[in-house]
Amino acid sequence: MRRKHSTPGLHLKYAGVIGLPLSDNDARTIIAASRPAPFAQTDETCEDKGLKNTWEIHAGDFETRNPVWQRYIQKIAIASSVKLGIVDVDARVAGVSAELYKLSLYEKGGSFEPPKWLVIRLIEL
Repeated sequence: MRRKHSTPGLHLKYAGVIGLPLSDNDARTIIAASRPAPFAQTDETCEDKGLKNTWEIHAGDFETRNPVWQRYIQKIAIASSVKLGIVDVDARVAGVSAELYKLSLYEKGGSFEPPKWLVIRLIEL
């Protein structure tokens, strides 16, 4: 039997609920609430919609309201911490948490090329 995954209950601060799967209308809503995502070609960060077609919303401007999704993400954070050796298997609830960072939307032709310095951040409280 295929496992059913819940949706995050995505809610934009100034635009309301965003449904998934993402409709064209909701994608336009996200773009309207976003800013072009910066990217670094060299040691300069710039914004150029024509090159990347990527938009972002910072964590303070959106939230996930589905508690099932929030628990699912917490489980992923704990499992990742255990696999990385950050916490012991017996200490699974030892202050490991997941926090929203930003929401990115990639239009057709948009891309994500992680910089060499991209690091996954796990925050221990």
